[in-house]
Amino acid sequence: MYPRFKNRGIIAPPHPLFSLKAHQALLPKLLAELLRHPGLRGAGPPKGILGVLERVMAFFRAKQREGFLRLDEAPEEMALAFVGPLMARFLLGEALGVRLPLDKAAYLRGYLEGRHGAG
Repeated sequence: MYPRFKNRGIIAPPHPLFSLKAHQALLPKLLAELLRHPGLRGAGPPKGILGVLERVMAFFRAKQREGFLRLDEAPEEMALAFVGPLMARFLLGEALGVRLPLDKAAYLRGYLEGRHGAG
């Protein structure tokens, strides 16, 4: 059953996360098959994922131009390093039920400043 918008009775198609939660056990199997059989994939990366990466890369590019981020690392590498752990967290949580707390400020600080200790 599709969720309904409140006050309008309009039936909405399922949100991708709604569908993913309903089929979370399928995701690890699907990913494994996509790795084994690349022909199952579309012509390019999924538009949603590509759009997120493009926005993150544009943000890092702008911060490099403003002098806030170093220039010796490409924005593409910065985006993968930033988004990769978040995607892993999502996949672990949605597909495998491993839910770990996320302190957004600490995550960002760890990304920007590193994780080295005082010792």
